[in-house]
Amino acid sequence: MLIKEKGQNTLVEVYGLYWVDNVRYHYVIPYDGHEGFISLRSDELEIIEFDINNFVLFVSEHGGEVLIHKLAADDNLVYDLIDHNADAMTEFKRRLTEYK
Repeated sequence: MLIKEKGQNTLVEVYGLYWVDNVRYHYVIPYDGHEGFISLRSDELEIIEFDINNFVLFVSEHGGEVLIHKLAADDNLVYDLIDHNADAMTEFKRRLTEYK
């Protein structure tokens, strides 16, 4: 899934989707070199390509449901990506490279 933040020209890949109070949020890596996911609200962006074929339903340890890229769901890597763990980002990039 590809999005573009309002007011920006750069396309950003989405790695997760979740909802809070009927508002959709998107987990993205905002730029190369960032060490984790940030969340963007659906009203802050434009969807360019809506393809979530590599997403799986992930139930968080708090009981919330998230559609997340399967490579972030493996081994619960998503938690470390949300916490901006540099080693987790390195591992995620390795998985993405091998997957493609």
